[in-house]
Amino acid sequence: MDSEPGNIAECIKETVVHEAVTEKTDVCKFMHSEWEAQVFLNPIISETFNVSSSSRLSIRAASWNISAVNNNPFEFWISSDDERYTKLMQNVQIAMDDPLNNTETHTIFSDSMFEDLIAQLALLETPDLGLLRDAWKQDYRKRPCCSFLRDKALGEKRLISMPDRITNTINLNRGETLLRPSVLNAYHGEQALESVEVWWPLWQSFMFKTRVQVATEAADPPSGGDALTAP
Repeated sequence: MDSEPGNIAECIKETVVHEAVTEKTDVCKFMHSEWEAQVFLNPIISETFNVSSSSRLSIRAASWNISAVNNNPFEFWISSDDERYTKLMQNVQIAMDDPLNNTETHTIFSDSMFEDLIAQLALLETPDLGLLRDAWKQDYRKRPCCSFLRDKALGEKRLISMPDRITNTINLNRGETLLRPSVLNAYHGEQALESVEVWWPLWQSFMFKTRVQVATEAADPPSGGDALTAP
């Protein structure tokens, strides 16, 4: 479990847990996932539910991520009275779920953009670029964008979410923040991100040319965005 027993008690004491303690039944089944946790009752839970501290209780509970560690507006759906926001989120969901939405990746991230990326990675002496080019030509360029974003293998390896989390909003040691050129944050650079053609050179400059010194490495030399996402 993510929470300490005391915190669990505070969260669930207004629910049906008292019945679970006395009858040893499941606490609840809700949200998207559940798993069984063995909880050894500490003095806090013992006092809360008036049970012996030597008891051992099996609780079936659920937990979910309620924090937002980045600024991606499409990761968390919030309550809003703004009809434009609701319409935007609904349209994104419809587009992602549409089985006829077969827009291939290369029609947005073009072959020339891929070659730009390869050139930048070559300057960093990145190994196995030939394998990367093969994967692009034989697989990724032809994938529908939505299926690419829903790829469970990419999700499990955090190959998209972790680089975004690290570079989305960078806290600098001067107390300022640096935003990656993206529609997934509050980027407000001199150029509005009106098209892919405008965004691409800004992204490349940010990732490969901008030198940063993050708040946690005040004594270390500045690093580029590529260094932040390196293994």
